[in-house]
Amino acid sequence: MSIRSRSKRAARQHKHTNKWQVNPTGGLGILQKCHFEKNIAPQKLDGDQRFEISKAGWASLTVVVSDSIANADHWADLATAANLALMLAEQGYGPEHESVFIRAQEALTRMYLRGTQKNIWRFDGQGLQDMRDTLELHDLQCEHATNGDIQNALTTIRDRILTGNVFEFQLAEAA
Repeated sequence: MSIRSRSKRAARQHKHTNKWQVNPTGGLGILQKCHFEKNIAPQKLDGDQRFEISKAGWASLTVVVSDSIANADHWADLATAANLALMLAEQGYGPEHESVFIRAQEALTRMYLRGTQKNIWRFDGQGLQDMRDTLELHDLQCEHATNGDIQNALTTIRDRILTGNVFEFQLAEAA
């Protein structure tokens, strides 16, 4: 038997092998997704869930307003709340308030520029009011939103960030 025929046989056998691996827990993921879509997604958020969504934003705003220890983590909590509020508005939860959420995002962008350049993580006067309004409206949105709507909004936010569809601001305007 020649070496050449061995390599041909090995190549033929390789063509017929499965190129995928079995995931022993794959079925559980499908069951979990079906359970979520059927039983959990249509339900409104309960009080604990609304509190969990709301507390990070309000706590971070309190730190930004009253403490000199505010940092990028507090900014990120507020940005998450503003982004989630805007996505919920796009889904029909208070679409008439989209301009408030966009103004809050503009204020967060100014805050971010100031924070990264001068290490001062503060809002300007109108930005602070817009962020307060956003958090109050977001709390109202969460009273009516379902688990599925929150999940869809978070997925949309993630997808937009990954594709580079983010809020942009020119440095000259940040002064």
